[in-house]
Parts: sequence; structure tokens; C-alpha cells
Amino acid sequence: GGDVKLEITALPNSSTDSRSGYIYVKIGDVQKLAVPVSQDGVSLDVLSSLVDFSATGDSEQKIKVLSNTKWVVESSPEWLTVTPSQGSGTLDVSLKAQENKSMNSRSGTLRISVDGVSLYKDIPVVQRGYDVAMNDISLEYSWEKSSQEVRIDVPGSWKAVTSDDWITLSRYDGNGSGTILVEVSSNDEEEKNIMSA
Repeated sequence: GGDVKLEITALPNSSTDSRSGYIYVKIGDVQKLAVPVSQDGVSLDVLSSLVDFSATGDSEQKIKVLSNTKWVVESSPEWLTVTPSQGSGTLDVSLKAQENKSMNSRSGTLRISVDGVSLYKDIPVVQRGYDVAMNDISLEYSWEKSSQEVRIDVPGSWKAVTSDDWITLSRYDGNGSGTILVEVSSNDEEEKNIMSA
């Protein structure tokens, strides 16, 4: 007898399931050997549950992509930068959000997928809106016509309305931080009504 080398080649397993089989070696009609052969399936996982950004978008978040094959960032919110946008194997991926100039939070989904296989992971991404600290402001006036300045600290454009016509503003919209004049008319309507009766 002599040594015989068998070269075994497996075709790519483009399934997410692992598979197994045997190589049967026979001498004549007698089976002498059964060699088990197994092959992993395609795998993809992401170590992250929810990515949460502040409104300023100045912080960078990292997620870890765990895979045994090539993967790609299939889709992400337009305000999110993902680096790298594709890779192979296990890699750290950096996420950076643009500044959210709104007072409303925004959310989206980052999808990482394996090409040619229906295998993907969705990661929810949230970015808070700016917290405008105007809820603490309370304006108090005497009964006479008067006005007060109020500072508005808003990163983007804003609009203001008043609940009653006795309150007027120096401007009702703007962009960015600034001051507005809040004026109230004289509160002597009752006195005028008595005099005209």
C-alpha cells in the first residue's frame, strides 16, 4: 500500500444553515472509512440594540458587526454616516449623526445585509431633538401696557403664535437664537365699559 491524498473542495454554502455529510472510502466492496464533513452557514450578527444620539450629533457611536463573510450597509437614515459601509468578517463600524436642528427627535433603521442571501440585521437609530429651555419662562405684567424681552435659543428656524390678541410679539418667526419683545395691551377694558354705560 501507499499513501493516498484526497483533496476535498466544498462549494460555498450560501445558506444560513450549516450542513454536514460524509465521505465514504471503500476498498473493493467493503467500506473501510466514513469521514464526517461539515460546513458552516453564512452568519451575520450585530452587537447593538439601539443607537441613541444627542441633538448636536457630536459624539461617535460604535457597533460591532460579526460575520463570516462579506457584508454591506444596505440602507441607513440620510443623516447618518456609516464607516466603513461594507466589510468582511468581524469589524467595528463607526456611526456619526449630523446635527438635528429640530426640536423633534428623529429615528430610522440601519440595515446591514449579506449579498446574495436573505440575511440582514436591522439596528434602530434615534437622535433626540434640541431641548429648548423655554418651558421655565413665565412672563408677568402689571395692568398697564408694557413689554419684556425674551431670549429664544433655538438652533434652527422657529415660529411663534399668541393665544390672545392682547399679546403681541416684535416678530413671529426667525432663524437661530435671538430676542423678541413680548408686549401686552392695557388691561382696563372693564373700566372703559363702565364709563361708556
